[in-house]
Amino acid sequence: MAIFGNESNKINSSENQVNPQPPATLNPAHDPTHAPSGTLASSPAYLDRGTKVTGQLCFDGPAKIDGRVEGEIKGKEVTIGENAEVAAKIIGESVVVCGTVEGDITADKRIEIRPTGRVTGNIAAPTLVIHHGAHFEGHCAMTKESDEHKRKAHHNGAHAPDRTTA
Repeated sequence: MAIFGNESNKINSSENQVNPQPPATLNPAHDPTHAPSGTLASSPAYLDRGTKVTGQLCFDGPAKIDGRVEGEIKGKEVTIGENAEVAAKIIGESVVVCGTVEGDITADKRIEIRPTGRVTGNIAAPTLVIHHGAHFEGHCAMTKESDEHKRKAHHNGAHAPDRTTA
């Protein structure tokens, strides 16, 4: 699991160097050497409270953000935690907002704004869930699923049978 903002991994502002930390022990369920043959186990990424990132973040797997991010976030499954303060454009397959987001959110599958979530910006997704108590200010577009998502569903057998005319 990638963890950023861990207490033992803080940046010393006077020297501008990261304090060394011993390697983390892997959980066998997340250790690629224990994964079935031909597969690679993936662990979620996590940006903890107190972390501040400016720029573009890209995640191949699930990611949870509880820190402060300015810029752009791209990923498959992005969760903005309750403690997060995000001033960024977010692009993903599915996005869950529990914290504060100022910026546009685009998702290929789904956007969910939970009761503690606050979004100021435009959102676009084929499925949108806004829980009671959530705050949303902006424009909303209920888009079709992306072509890539349809293509994946088609290859996984989740499509209607082909029909031919005689």
